[in-house]
Amino acid sequence: MGRKRKLGERSACGKLRRPLPLGPTPQHLAHRLAAGGNADTAHDYPLSILLARARIDLRQHDAGMRLLAVYRRVIGNPFAVTRVLGEVGGRAGFNPVAALYDERWLRQAFVALDRAGEGIRSLVISAAVHLSMPNVADGKQCERLRVGLQVLADLDRPRVSEGDRQRAVGELTECR
Repeated sequence: MGRKRKLGERSACGKLRRPLPLGPTPQHLAHRLAAGGNADTAHDYPLSILLARARIDLRQHDAGMRLLAVYRRVIGNPFAVTRVLGEVGGRAGFNPVAALYDERWLRQAFVALDRAGEGIRSLVISAAVHLSMPNVADGKQCERLRVGLQVLADLDRPRVSEGDRQRAVGELTECR
């Protein structure tokens, strides 16, 4: 005879399921308070920490998070170990027109960041995409980051002609 099984819900293979915590654990709350003084928001990204510390405003934070999302959709995840090349139209739910807008916005963002000043583009990409925390004690670096994020926040939606849209959809159908 063996030991009795513990009570609780089990998966199909018979393994005991552990209950998931309903909210942040006390350790998470302590970490959030130490990082930014606010237990209500998660501080997963350097921009979220800077927002919690009131070094940047919400509009600048959102612009940096948009850069992260568009960068990953157009260029790819900088942390990916392997990337499948040539999967342009193979992804489920791939929208060629949205991809065209993303590519144009990213190009427009890079040009605007380069015009904003020397080193601003690399600083913004480092903080928003590569997730490295800028030196907040250095006032110049923090100010340059704010300038770069404000440039991104002020960008207009790129213009795409109807012909470009049709070509993008046509190229997708040719690939399949």
